Amino acid sequence: MNHNSKIEAEIVACEQQLYTAQLSSNVSLLQELLSDELIFVGPSGEIFTKQMDLELHRSGSINMTKLEPKEQEIRCLNGAAVAVTKIFLAGTFQGVSFAGDFRYTRIWHHTEKGWRIIAGHCSAIA
Repeated sequence: MNHNSKIEAEIVACEQQLYTAQLSSNVSLLQELLSDELIFVGPSGEIFTKQMDLELHRSGSINMTKLEPKEQEIRCLNGAAVAVTKIFLAGTFQGVSFAGDFRYTRIWHHTEKGWRIIAGHCSAIA
C-alpha cells in the first residue's frame, strides 16, 4: 500500500467515525474529530466554529435521522487531505425538517493526535 493509499484509508475511517458521531450527536467523539480552529460554512452560508457545532448537537438543535454516503473522493496533500462527499441527509435543524442530497467538502489536517477537520463546506444539491 503506497503512502497516499494509506492516508486515503485513514480518511475513509475518519469520515465513518464522523458519520457515526453526527447520527448519534456524540459530542465527545465530535470533540476529537473537529479541530479547535474549525471553520465550517453551512448550506445557507452561515459560518460555524467547533464550539457552535458541538452546541448544536449538545442542545438537540440538530438531529440527523438518516445519513447515507453516496459518493466520496479524497485527495492527499502534505499533512492534509480533502474529502468531497455526496450524502443523503434527513433530520431537523433548529426545529425545521430537512431531507435531501448534500455535497460536503472537508479538509482534514494531520496532527500529533491524529486527523482533525480544520475546514469544511456544505451545499444542498437541487
